[in-house]
Amino acid sequence: MKVAFYTSAYFIDCAIETIQSIKDKVSLHLYIEISEISKKSTILNIDNLQSFDFIEDAEKVLGPEQWIKFKPYFDGITMVKFIVHKNSKSLSIESLFSAMKLGKYFQKMNFDIMHFDNISQRSFGLYPFLNKTKLVITLHDPKPHTGENSWKTYLKFNLYVPKAKAFIQYAEFSKTLLKKVFPKVNVPVNCIQLLPYSFMRNYLPKERKLDNSILFFGRLSPYKGVDLLLNAIPIVLEKYPNQQFVIAGSTSYDFHFDEVLISTYKNNITIINKYLSLEEVAALIDKCAFVVCPYRDATQSGVLSTTFAFGKTAIASNVGSFREYITDGINGLISEPDAIDLAKKIIMAIENDFYKKLESNVNSSHTPEKLNKFGDIILSTYQNVLKA
Repeated sequence: MKVAFYTSAYFIDCAIETIQSIKDKVSLHLYIEISEISKKSTILNIDNLQSFDFIEDAEKVLGPEQWIKFKPYFDGITMVKFIVHKNSKSLSIESLFSAMKLGKYFQKMNFDIMHFDNISQRSFGLYPFLNKTKLVITLHDPKPHTGENSWKTYLKFNLYVPKAKAFIQYAEFSKTLLKKVFPKVNVPVNCIQLLPYSFMRNYLPKERKLDNSILFFGRLSPYKGVDLLLNAIPIVLEKYPNQQFVIAGSTSYDFHFDEVLISTYKNNITIINKYLSLEEVAALIDKCAFVVCPYRDATQSGVLSTTFAFGKTAIASNVGSFREYITDGINGLISEPDAIDLAKKIIMAIENDFYKKLESNVNSSHTPEKLNKFGDIILSTYQNVLKA
């Protein structure tokens, strides 16, 4: 079976883990969309795209140093290419013509299945070329997060969702949400789970030391609940006045800090408000006691998959699919999305180093059983689509 797996730089950290489960079961062709604004996103660090062809070999785009890290994940894959967009605008005349060019290329490749790992705005121009395509889609977020609504998102969903012959989602919550948001979907929706983002372990610091800080990391957006964490901190400090908190990541979607609260507790709160390098992310997770995900809403979380990859535990809100990944009191803690309960759970984790017991139950690796199970689900989805 000849399969095109089309993802983007924004989801490559997730995609390279997922394809480990299917790459030996089909002839897999991996396509990674990259642009000027995504060339340094997630686990990619590309300096310049201008010298590359529109469809370019992965080894050439990544360069020798990065290629060495990626090669074990790509071994067994038939082909790995980058789709290079040199225009920073996600929706433009240029992006439409580029996608049409890609559509003609895909038609010549004559794939049995095309699997879209999320839907990119740069794929709009592909639409006319997919009429005869057996299309499988994974929607990482069937519904936009709070504060991140966009007409472009609704447009691309309304274009492509009806074309799908099946969906593969990363959680039962995501499956339910998909059917709620798109009630007319009457094709199979199957589920696998996000795997720990093992690739990030390439960036573990040589000199490792714990500082027992409590860490929030990732893109700072209104739905992430940073305000809940900030309001929980004074409650925690009443019992543990020396506890350190680190909030790290770049702001987006009109996010603002509570500067008064941060100033009041400046000896306990460190703000790192910038885009974090892979080395910086790895160092912060490696030395922290545990991670907090105080989200107001969520689907599934790459932050949690990254945290688990380092063998660290987390406190996450009782939203989205967090309960599918965290068994409360076993490998992490679940908090209601409010400051008081979050503070309670942070104190619980700190007391008698309970977080270390939770950490001991974190599964940081891909097990052969899990890989085989997810691979069988994906393969069965593809096979049923071809039979339909």
